[in-house]
Amino acid sequence: MKKPLLILSLLLAVSLIAHVVRSYMDDAPMIALDIGSYSAVGDPASVVTGTVTVPGGNPEDYAITMALISPDNGHTYAPKPSAGYPTVPVTLTENPLVGNFTCVFASGSRDYMARVLYVYVVPADFEPDEDLARTRRAALASTEIIRES
Repeated sequence: MKKPLLILSLLLAVSLIAHVVRSYMDDAPMIALDIGSYSAVGDPASVVTGTVTVPGGNPEDYAITMALISPDNGHTYAPKPSAGYPTVPVTLTENPLVGNFTCVFASGSRDYMARVLYVYVVPADFEPDEDLARTRRAALASTEIIRES
């Protein structure tokens, strides 16, 4: 008699946890990159543009930071656009739940040749550094771009 009660209790607990996680995820910002919204490999002034949608929130509470994979040695370099300017703001559009961003990076001698780019939505007051694992933990949304060479 106790096993069915225990199983029922566990199922109820899992259901509640799933609901909380789903609710949290519904309110998390979602990053969406427009098709064709990034420069080709080899463009010295590489640009990534996109939108951030925040259901029930304010896009200006978030910023964008990036990392890239070096074409020379395979190392990941962050933050981008540069160490001096590690984030770009998300600016509001006419829709108060949607913001735009433009990230231009040409901070290294061969950054423009990077094929793999990572884009992260982070809180506006987050200060990314070279510790990419820390940025990934702080990110509320992310995407990977693989550019054709």
